[in-house]
Amino acid sequence: EETRRRVALPTYPYERKRYWVDPPAAGAAAVASAPQRLPLAQWFHLPSWRQAAPARAEAAAAHLVFAQAQGQGAALVAALRARGDRVITVAPGVGYALHGDEASVRPAEPADYHALIGALQQRGALPTSLVHAWTLAHCGDDYVRAQQLGYHSLVALGQALGLRRDETALRLCVLSGGLADVDGSEALDPLKASLLGPVSVLAQETAGLHSRHVDVGADVTPAALLAELDAADAPARIALRGARRWQLDYVRLDLPAVTGPAQPWREGGTYLITGGLGGLGLVFARELAQRWRARLVLTGRQGLPPRAEWENWLAQHGADDATSRRIRAVQELEASGAEVLVAAVDVTDAAAMSETVAAAVARFGAIHGALHAAGIAGGGIIQRRQAAESEAVLAPKLRGAQVLLQALAGQPLDVVVLHSSLFAVTGGAGQVDYCGANAALDLIAQAQARRGLRVVALNWDGWRDVGMAARAGTFEDRDGGIAAAEGIEALARVLAVPGLSQVVVSTEDLHATIARLAAPPAPAAALLQRHERPALDSAYAAPADQAEQRLAAIWQDVLGIAGVGVHDNFFDLGGTSLLMSEVLRRIHRELDPAVGITELFQFPTVYTLAARLAGQDAGDEDSVDAVVALGNRRKEALARKRRRPATA
Repeated sequence: EETRRRVALPTYPYERKRYWVDPPAAGAAAVASAPQRLPLAQWFHLPSWRQAAPARAEAAAAHLVFAQAQGQGAALVAALRARGDRVITVAPGVGYALHGDEASVRPAEPADYHALIGALQQRGALPTSLVHAWTLAHCGDDYVRAQQLGYHSLVALGQALGLRRDETALRLCVLSGGLADVDGSEALDPLKASLLGPVSVLAQETAGLHSRHVDVGADVTPAALLAELDAADAPARIALRGARRWQLDYVRLDLPAVTGPAQPWREGGTYLITGGLGGLGLVFARELAQRWRARLVLTGRQGLPPRAEWENWLAQHGADDATSRRIRAVQELEASGAEVLVAAVDVTDAAAMSETVAAAVARFGAIHGALHAAGIAGGGIIQRRQAAESEAVLAPKLRGAQVLLQALAGQPLDVVVLHSSLFAVTGGAGQVDYCGANAALDLIAQAQARRGLRVVALNWDGWRDVGMAARAGTFEDRDGGIAAAEGIEALARVLAVPGLSQVVVSTEDLHATIARLAAPPAPAAALLQRHERPALDSAYAAPADQAEQRLAAIWQDVLGIAGVGVHDNFFDLGGTSLLMSEVLRRIHRELDPAVGITELFQFPTVYTLAARLAGQDAGDEDSVDAVVALGNRRKEALARKRRRPATA
């Protein structure tokens, strides 16, 4: 009911500033063309292991090996020492210790890894070859042990390596067993597969670090491990089986539209959907309700108020209220002919999930299938990721799938669908835990298929209207992503083909996407050429002392901008969290090794960060003048901020 009126806005001046991307230098690779969206029939790929040629050798003379006291890791250490290589071993222990060439660390404690890498650097003895072999041993159903020895250990190691104070190139080879379904005879160990997230993302986030994964069969000899460890320019995923070497690839599977009734769903069947009140869960709940008149069990952490209170709730809360939206969604499902049971339950709680299944069976008689759509998005570079934050992402998908399958044991299941992500295949900077969680889902599906249960993991590309990519606004400016109707159609085509346990769903060329994301970050010296400082709300102020000059120089190198002012916000200049990690490395090397990544986010200008460094240096009781100077600088900064004109 508002009255609108037209407002004349001023034009902008021609400021004669260049904003063009410069062409590649002579001899540089041509810039890749924009990705092309493929027809739906060409979205599908299957993981495939193909035999690979022997690796080209490039042996290192010293190694840092994370190995346990017995097994294949210990045999590898003995073989390395027998040929004359220097080996520093690291065992899982109850605390940090370093004696000669033997060390121990707590597997999931980053401080121990920082102490270890720092001590080796101080000695000048950090090897360029790093081998992580703690997960060669079988972990089985022990979720905590699998995560500590694999995922959390690698993240903690990556955090320590990312803060090293030199540009030396490092090679990290992660050895494990049971993470590759090559010939169908291996004993798969899916809970460990979350370590594939750090293996992929460490190389994408850390300049100078090349990381790869080698799955080791029980019949592989120490000599074969030595040859693989010496491999130069090796692929990111290799599996060793006896004397043969296998490389992971993805082959396209053209899936036409479904014409017959080849679907595992039953008319009036009962289906449990974890995360059933979320965006992706509701997409498939509506399809099952409308097309199959299904009986639905929808689980979520929050649930809904008692049914008797729904009308009152809707009357008292607006349409944008999250609970109101979920209530209306359930009402729409029931209006389509579905019977709906909503359960507020944490999918990682084994007892609560068993009770939910028992309640569903008591009401509906049996459960005929399940869709696992529970999970939350990851987010944050490895340098800033805390173990508790990672667990919040890992547990709903990985532990949740484990609990779900255990709770459904004995039910007449026709199919279980695990909603995985394309990130598990491509990796993704800032998504280490999300990559790992989904990689584990994929192997869970393959392991269950070995037991005769039809479990299918789909590595979905981003969805346009629901899910993590939609919430992040990924497809707002271009015609991309998977629409709801396309996702329903894609799932139907996959389920029409029996025997599939993992299918990658990519709307663009999969191999081109993998190659693009696999490119390692450039070191600071090679990031960008210098460009003119952009127009900012803050007026340019030149660095006033040596600390400010050195910080400004680091920012200029990393951002490729000439003339960074002391009040310019790092992120306003185009900085990202990944570039911030490079800034931190330079600060540790040139200014202060004690600065943490969190402080760079708290003090995002050269001026405030220099003041912070001065505060650290002014801790001595005799430095009265330094303390007074710091106080005056902070007062002046506050006054300048107050005088700065407000912006919309």
